Amino acid sequence: MTPPVSLVDGADTAPVSRPRIGGPLRPLIWTLGLNGFAQALVLGASSVLLGLEAMRFGEAGKVDALALLTTSGAVVSMVVQPFAGALSDRTRSRFGRRVPWILGGSVLSGLCLLGVGGATGLGQLVVLWTLFHLAFNFVPGLLHAMIPDRVPQPLLGTFAAVYGAASLAGGILGAVFAALLADDVFLAWTSLAGVLVLAAVLLAVLDRDDSTLGDRPEPLTWKHFRSAYWVSPTRYPDFAWAFAGRFLMNLGYAMTTTYMLYILQDYVGLGESAVGVVPLVGLATLLGMTLTTVLSGPLSDRVGRRRVFVAAAGAIVAAATVVPLLSPTLPAIIVFVFCSGLGFGIYQAVDLAVVTEALPSRAESGAGMGLLNLAVAVPATIAPLAGSAVVHAFGTYAPIFLLTLVLSALSSLSVARIKGVR
Repeated sequence: MTPPVSLVDGADTAPVSRPRIGGPLRPLIWTLGLNGFAQALVLGASSVLLGLEAMRFGEAGKVDALALLTTSGAVVSMVVQPFAGALSDRTRSRFGRRVPWILGGSVLSGLCLLGVGGATGLGQLVVLWTLFHLAFNFVPGLLHAMIPDRVPQPLLGTFAAVYGAASLAGGILGAVFAALLADDVFLAWTSLAGVLVLAAVLLAVLDRDDSTLGDRPEPLTWKHFRSAYWVSPTRYPDFAWAFAGRFLMNLGYAMTTTYMLYILQDYVGLGESAVGVVPLVGLATLLGMTLTTVLSGPLSDRVGRRRVFVAAAGAIVAAATVVPLLSPTLPAIIVFVFCSGLGFGIYQAVDLAVVTEALPSRAESGAGMGLLNLAVAVPATIAPLAGSAVVHAFGTYAPIFLLTLVLSALSSLSVARIKGVR
């Protein structure tokens, strides 16, 4: 696969101060954004729907049931994403390296969602949710890999912002959507399956990647498979610090979002009425994220700097957690989600550009992005377990906010150590 070339209107490969998207990049940016939205919509809705499913097993067992469901899927994510990236790096097809796997993974995961909607017991839910993640996790790393494959450096921030904004909107609207369909979870799961498949089909039809039938990639050996799960931090320190920053930020943010429904129910004291408040919390988060996401990525392209944005994002999220720590009330939660949304919006808009520039090799960007996405999948595994342990140990959700504060601050410090990205 040849390195990405400049497709900026009116320019060659030289950097430009105010690049504009042209040529085949136009359908790419919108279909990537649509698929990012669809992926996040499913995950955002599942954060509520799985909580509702877990509540069927009793008040005392809901935390453990939710932890089991989310952990089982996240464990599969850790195994699948780097392997999927390495496999796609060596794929030969008339549709390119990424699209066949994205389409196939989306269709199979959509079918699994239909099964989840019809499951009747915890065992069925765990099996089907695990199978869903097996197929689903062939997709996000490959969507991310299409950016270093095809996007020139002056546009990385803009592409990251569009993808980040779409993902944030999908995640928040997914939670709102799930709350509105809380009385008909089968309809919710079925609708999500349809959106997921439709987005992948549109990517396959509208975005035409170059054929790789003429490529002669190295066979996928045990050495390549092993390297998909490990990059030397001494040889590639920027990659290691980018991974650490992403890991810490996602772990801190997941600590609160995973248990937000239960925080509203038990920490704030809303009880059963908490489900009706979820849309308000979601919209406050979306407002905060939107304000910063749409500006941060293009602004980072304009000024030619990335790290300062991502480091500031961690500091803002850390500061926001002080509010619900001091005041366990609904207004405090609204202030928290709005302010943390401001920070996480900056993070989502620019982090993808940072990690793209920190990749060890663009020729194997699928494997690199798959490994970097473990910094999202592993926190999704740890956060439910850590949250469950905290609640059982302290009998309250307050320490979860304290952990978010510490982890977000450490994320900022990690990003500041990256030397090869401005």
